[in-house]
Amino acid sequence: MTEGLSDSAPGEIPLVFENPAKATWPPVWNPDAQGTGVRGRSWSKGVIIGMNDSSVSLRPLETMKGTAVPLKKVHGKDLFEAAIDPTAFPTGEILDIEEK
Repeated sequence: MTEGLSDSAPGEIPLVFENPAKATWPPVWNPDAQGTGVRGRSWSKGVIIGMNDSSVSLRPLETMKGTAVPLKKVHGKDLFEAAIDPTAFPTGEILDIEEK
């Protein structure tokens, strides 16, 4: 979950995203762990991301191989970079989950 957002933040900002490999910025995933219980695993075609406008979709990763893979870039930016507005986007703040 991206920390520091409210319902008045722009809708194109990623609010929740599933299971990054670690809670660091920018988030990355581990597509090599598909189908396992390993943190950071992805689906076969990407990861699920919920936007601040309440929309949710499967977003592709840059590649489907590797242990630290970012989202696919469009016009040189991934979804997180494209949403950055220095006045509205809390870059680098991710709320982590606790696994037991």
